[in-house]
Amino acid sequence: MDYENGKIEVFFGPTGHNAPDDLEQVIVDFIDSAEESLNIAVQELENPNIAAAIDRASRRYKTSKPKRRISVRIVVEADYLRESSPIPIPDPD
Repeated sequence: MDYENGKIEVFFGPTGHNAPDDLEQVIVDFIDSAEESLNIAVQELENPNIAAAIDRASRRYKTSKPKRRISVRIVVEADYLRESSPIPIPDPD
């Protein structure tokens, strides 16, 4: 997305529900194009391809000088992951 020049792109998906765009690939491509920083706020992060793209971004170096890694910050809402009672640990036998 090019906000500085007034260009905003809109995508609808996922294709699995007969939408025209593959949102997963759009998101991965966007993350892979990050050159300086990446700030993410999502409710949940379950997609392994998107998680892998974030990991790649965190290991990539900035295009500017001095040579430093891209800044990656993530805010995730995790209350939905909490269980009302402890999950039993499986017996190894």
